[in-house]
Formats: sequence, structure tokens, C-alpha cells
Amino acid sequence: RQTASEPMMRSAKGEIKEQLRSMVKTTVRERSGPSFDERLQTAVQRRSESMKQMEKEQRERLEDAIASGQHKSVSESPIAAFARARIAPNHHKQAILLEERRRKMSEISKKYNKDKEAMRERLRAREPLFRVSDVAAAQETLARQAAKRRKELSDEEKKRWEQITEIELKVLNRPLLMEG
Repeated sequence: RQTASEPMMRSAKGEIKEQLRSMVKTTVRERSGPSFDERLQTAVQRRSESMKQMEKEQRERLEDAIASGQHKSVSESPIAAFARARIAPNHHKQAILLEERRRKMSEISKKYNKDKEAMRERLRAREPLFRVSDVAAAQETLARQAAKRRKELSDEEKKRWEQITEIELKVLNRPLLMEG
């Protein structure tokens, strides 16, 4: 059986234990200093702050370098020199050259067509190389010459046949070598 004072004792005993623990912890803490986790936490905090500061400085240096580079790029660029000199951009020059080429090409094309038409007109209006009367006369002359040549060849052939016949007759009338 439990006595009536026992639950109270238990709670008082628990409180005493708790107080004792608390006093031991504070005494140990005071004598030994902060725990490893606490020291680690403070070191991490300090390091984080120094890293944030370093990162901030590096970011500022980078921003300064970027700004300086952009300024240099704009001020020392050959394109900037063209812009300051008010020289027209390349596409304007190309458009002008293209227009000049188109105009020249149009002129050349017109001249070619004009020359071609003039040449065709000269061909239509020129005197023919051979007239029909001249061709007919030349054909008639050729036909006469051919007829004359045929007659000459025929006469020559007759003459040869006569010579061959004459030689045959002489051979027949001539004495043989054996006879003589």
C-alpha cells in the first residue's frame, strides 16, 4: 500500500533531481566552456559572415570590371569610330551598289536588245548572196560544161578504140619473128 505522502515525495524527489541536474550542467559548462556543438556553431557563424563579406566584395569587383569592359568596348570599338564619324552602315552602301548594278544591267540589256534588233533588221534588208537568175545561169553553165566534157570523153574513147583497132590490124599484117 501507498501512503498519502508518497506521491508528493515522488514529485519533490523529481524536482530535486531536476534542480541537481541543472546545477551540474551549469557548473560543468562554466568550468569546461561551451560544448563542441556550440563552438562549431559559433565558428560556422563567423565563417559564414566572413564568406558573405568576401562574396559581396567579389561581386562588387565583378560589377566594376563588367562596367569598365562595357565602357571600353563602346569607347574603343572600331564600330564606335564609324558611328562617331557618321559613316553610313554597310547595308546602305550595299543598297546603293545594288541599285547602281541594276541600273547598269538595265542599260546593258536595253543596248543588247537594240543591237540585236538592228542586226536582225540588217539581215532582213540585206541583198541575198545569190540571185535566182545568177543561180539558174550558173546551173546552165555547169550543165553545158558537163555536156561538153561528156562529149570530149566520148570522142576520146572513140579515138582510143580506133587506135586499139588499128594496132590489132597492124599486128595481124606484120610478119612473125619466126618467119623472118
